[in-house]
Amino acid sequence: MTDQPLAPIARPDGSTLDLIRVQDVATRANAAHRAMGTELLEVERHGVTVAVAWRPDLTEAEGGLAPGVLAALLDHACSLAALISLDDESRFGTTMSLRLDYLEPAQPGRPVRARAERVSESTGRMVVRGSAFHSELPERLLAVALCTVATVT
Repeated sequence: MTDQPLAPIARPDGSTLDLIRVQDVATRANAAHRAMGTELLEVERHGVTVAVAWRPDLTEAEGGLAPGVLAALLDHACSLAALISLDDESRFGTTMSLRLDYLEPAQPGRPVRARAERVSESTGRMVVRGSAFHSELPERLLAVALCTVATVT
């Protein structure tokens, strides 16, 4: 874990969560995301945007970020969006299901962003949708996800 201070994230209207704790969960607390260098870029009331920089150790043979990296990034973004939307860390659960569709390969040398937002919430679960894209080409999706996250009632 790094000792560098985290960049401030703006608090969305209606949120009462400790945003330093949320940022720590997003970037440092999870070993995989700490190793990948995941960054939390934006927090909204029911969504988040995270990013991973391109690095050679995160690529596949063609040079773009590996599909497993995209899957991990989208799962993480969806989970964080659920946490933010719940606004109660004690009610947060885990991923129950993740449907992922790869649309086109990530391009070599380019970082990837993942944006996730809550779609619906019912007793014991929340549905979140996510998309992965290169920041300079947000209209060209690399992958889309539909995630169901368990919640504590």
